[in-house]
Amino acid sequence: MKIIRFNRGTFVKLTLCVLIYISFRTLLDFLNQPEKPSLEFDSSNREFYLHVPRKFFETDQKISQNHNDFYLFDQNTEAPNQKIKINFQIKSAKLDYSKLFLEDWVEFLENAVEIGLNTIEIEIVWNLHEKVPGDYDLKTDNLDLEELFKLVKDYKLFLLVRIDPYLPCSDYDLGGLPNWLLSDTNLETWESKSKSTHGLLNLKNDQFLSFYRGFLNQLMPILLSYQFINNGPIIGLLIQNYMSNDLNSYQSFYNGDYRNYLEFFLKNYGFVEAILKSISLCEYNGFFDTVNFTNYCDPNMVIYLPLDYKFRGKQNHHHDCSSTFFPTDKNAFLVPEEIISNEIIKTRSNLNELLIMRKSFCIKSFYCYNNFGFSNEVTNSLTQSNKYQYCLIDHIGNKTPKYNIVFNVLNSKSSKYFNYTSQLKLRSRKLTESEFTSLNLIEIPITHFLSYKNLIDNLHAPVDLQDKKQELFMEYINIVYNVKSNGLGYILYRIKVNLKAGSSIIVNTNYIKDYSILLCDSDFHVISIDSMKTNGSLSIRLHRDCNELHVLVENSGRLSRLENKTFFSNQRKGILVKNAILFKRPENDAFEIGGLAWKINFFDFLPKFFNRVTFNSQYVNITDTKINNVNSPIMIYAKFYAEKSNYKEYVYLILKNFKKGVVFLNGFNLGRYLESNNFGILFIPKKLIIDGSNEIVIFELHGFHSHLDYQIFITKEYIFL
Repeated sequence: MKIIRFNRGTFVKLTLCVLIYISFRTLLDFLNQPEKPSLEFDSSNREFYLHVPRKFFETDQKISQNHNDFYLFDQNTEAPNQKIKINFQIKSAKLDYSKLFLEDWVEFLENAVEIGLNTIEIEIVWNLHEKVPGDYDLKTDNLDLEELFKLVKDYKLFLLVRIDPYLPCSDYDLGGLPNWLLSDTNLETWESKSKSTHGLLNLKNDQFLSFYRGFLNQLMPILLSYQFINNGPIIGLLIQNYMSNDLNSYQSFYNGDYRNYLEFFLKNYGFVEAILKSISLCEYNGFFDTVNFTNYCDPNMVIYLPLDYKFRGKQNHHHDCSSTFFPTDKNAFLVPEEIISNEIIKTRSNLNELLIMRKSFCIKSFYCYNNFGFSNEVTNSLTQSNKYQYCLIDHIGNKTPKYNIVFNVLNSKSSKYFNYTSQLKLRSRKLTESEFTSLNLIEIPITHFLSYKNLIDNLHAPVDLQDKKQELFMEYINIVYNVKSNGLGYILYRIKVNLKAGSSIIVNTNYIKDYSILLCDSDFHVISIDSMKTNGSLSIRLHRDCNELHVLVENSGRLSRLENKTFFSNQRKGILVKNAILFKRPENDAFEIGGLAWKINFFDFLPKFFNRVTFNSQYVNITDTKINNVNSPIMIYAKFYAEKSNYKEYVYLILKNFKKGVVFLNGFNLGRYLESNNFGILFIPKKLIIDGSNEIVIFELHGFHSHLDYQIFITKEYIFL
């Protein structure tokens, strides 16, 4: 065996080769290593730090005076690409971008900068961007995410984005989930097999996962290009925190498969920024021994922490819902002045503590948003806006006393704000007769109406349901028959029955949701049923012949919070089962199932529908034809002339003696109304009023009755909703 001998020169050469190889591999590893998040949490100090390139922001002395701890105005040009580490406290406000008109985004951001905040939080609501499966809307008007991201960067603000599929703390329909997911006929099977309460909200549900992944694939290119490492404003994503009690056990979804899935998905896509969670201040519960927010907290403020952060010696099941779901005081027993005073004290105290502790926070109710369209019936109060006492800026755009307090604490300065105390004339959501008569009102005359029969004649051809195996509920019909509706508003079922007088209609109210009106032959009102107030079966004996039965069902909004094991299947709307309506003829003791051969139309009031029922030649002039008692739904038309300059800020629309329905101004869905002490009130922003003729169209469910004096008014006086 030949022995290999190394001389000194050979050894040196070999050593150099090894060193060069190691250096080369080290360089490759360095070049190929993934980017680190820009936002870092120091667990020892319990503070955030931000890694920022020098001269990332252009110098702006005016802004730098208001924001003294997160903008860099470093003049060192020797290493312009070098990142430096700065202590960073997130001071955030939540922006519900879809609830503001596009032009109002600027005003929101300006107010955030003025008050001394440095970050904006948004949640991307799935069902707003994908109303129909596979039809993504990320560019239209106030859903244009790229335009929003550009504006945030222009105002030198940072951005935190929530992309969760389900938002249980929100007031969005079905918590932001697309309602067409409920069309899955296997949903009940998933719910029965699932150990948790979310048969639909389950990554093992291939259909759900496929749809959600499709939505994420549309979002990710936008999110990636606006990461902070790419000179964008996004410094992190938020994942929904969770509760541990039985009523809200979406915990296992967000704590388990979903969290792991999303982190893996983001990593593979190249998203490198931090992932955070937020915890309600009222749940913070003495993070330090010297501080306890629980007994005296502002429930509309949350604290940011890393997603994997664990509380020492405490359970880690906390939530980040606002006061709507987590009341902490006795505001319900206070008059408005006392509520405002109570909220001011809490906000000032909590905010000072957060600044001293340098805890990153978000003000959830920065704005009182207006819920236009069918969204204003998600809550039972049927109001368009949030409770004014919790907001910094009300639904009209006025700065509340709370705004002034936050401005003072963050800037140690004073500012002028709208005097609320002098405006608290209307203390409840119900307008009394005396308050009504004291208002400066302008009456708008009702000029035309469209009967229910003529309305039906104007509709598109209905869905003709013939297959006995087909389901009847709204979400199923929408998808299976490719109706392309938004799944909101009303749905009309019609069927030939040829019932004689003396026959009976048996209705199981548990299987018709939510509010329904039964009519015979378009003009005879049989019964109105509110399934939220009526349970069990009702038997209605007919006193006249009925050739065709109409069942008009109103979708009053899907809840956003899990309540029980069958929560999602219980959020379906319309006629839920085929035997929900039975017929019994006098000559026959047997019951007939009414669930066959239905003709179905969606009253979603989208342009395709609205353009057929808005003012046209079939509307009858009310002065030419006297309206007697009309017991079926009716379209009512009125108009007023305006010079936009006369309406400086806002207008309220007041409906007197109307019962229940929805109002449109110039084709825009203002929202639903519900009679409250004979009055329905809706808020109209100035931007919806046009110079010249303004058209009001009202869809009134309960007809028109001659003994009632139906009136429409507008007023420019301030009314709390």
